[in-house]
Amino acid sequence: MTLKKSRPGPPQPTNMNTTNPILLVMLAIGLALTGCKKKEAASSSNTPMGCLIKMQNALYPATPETQASMEKVAFGIRYRQYENALPELDKMAANPALNDAQKKTVNDTIESIKKAMAAPPPAPK
Repeated sequence: MTLKKSRPGPPQPTNMNTTNPILLVMLAIGLALTGCKKKEAASSSNTPMGCLIKMQNALYPATPETQASMEKVAFGIRYRQYENALPELDKMAANPALNDAQKKTVNDTIESIKKAMAAPPPAPK
């Protein structure tokens, strides 16, 4: 009995032409949904970061002294070093060159930082 060597036939066609677009659509939908959630969290104006953005917009353009204070405040908020940001905000609130609307945004930022300091720290991920 002799065994015949069988030659492999032509490669079988794969269904890659329809799989790739489906995977791309699913990936796009997943990324879009993830991006929407992040925008909602970042745009919350009651957080210290949201108040900081409002304050920076309200004080633009600012004097060099105010810009230096805003940089210190931004650093303190970004790294949750609120105890370093509050004295700078108090100094900015006492600045006579600011109008009432600007002082209100500074005071709103102070209040949001005080609320953040009273709240428990976020759980690590």
